[in-house]
Amino acid sequence: MPEECCVPCCKNRNDVDKAISFYRFPVDEKEKRRWLKLIR
Repeated sequence: MPEECCVPCCKNRNDVDKAISFYRFPVDEKEKRRWLKLIR
């Protein structure tokens, strides 16, 4: 099953024919909040 981007309005998917990297949210709570603020 393809993965999808969690950023609102982003249409990127990790399909076989695309070379897109996906990253896990940071474990550190402060850094995780920073990420969430940036992606809204």
